[in-house]
Amino acid sequence: KERTKDQMAFRNAKSRLLEILHNVTEIKGKLKKLEEEYSNVENERDDLYNSFEDGIRTVQQQSEFSNQVLEQRLIAAENNVEKTAHQVEEIMRAANLDPGEMARVVSSLNQMLAAKDDALKDVQFLVAKLKKAYNDTLLSITVKLTELGIPKEEIDSLGFSYEEMPNGSTDASANLVT
Repeated sequence: KERTKDQMAFRNAKSRLLEILHNVTEIKGKLKKLEEEYSNVENERDDLYNSFEDGIRTVQQQSEFSNQVLEQRLIAAENNVEKTAHQVEEIMRAANLDPGEMARVVSSLNQMLAAKDDALKDVQFLVAKLKKAYNDTLLSITVKLTELGIPKEEIDSLGFSYEEMPNGSTDASANLVT
């Protein structure tokens, strides 16, 4: 009778052991799968970091290049205006033009200056638009990185900063970046 009980207890213990070993095997498999998923997520995060940094640097370089070109154009336009104004003054003095003719020349010059001023405003608007696109891109990527669980301090440590916008401009998205 004791022997039968012991055999039954042994079989029960053996089946529990097999069940526990089976559970351990399943848990190890799940752990391995989770570790692989974690590794994949880490790789994806690293890829996002690299593409983020590359994208921001590209936009920053394009913005800086555009800003330099625009500044050079602005300086050249200002120099041309000064040179032209000086030449007109000399011509008017040398020509001893009558007042009616001088008024016509001055009017023509004012129209030319207004056209140059409009061109200058267009360039300034383009600079503001490029800065806005850069800021929107940086904000979009920062939000995405935050959604992916990357701490704000780590994102800030990358060293990218927002461009200062001209007075009167808004911080709202201009939908320049999708």
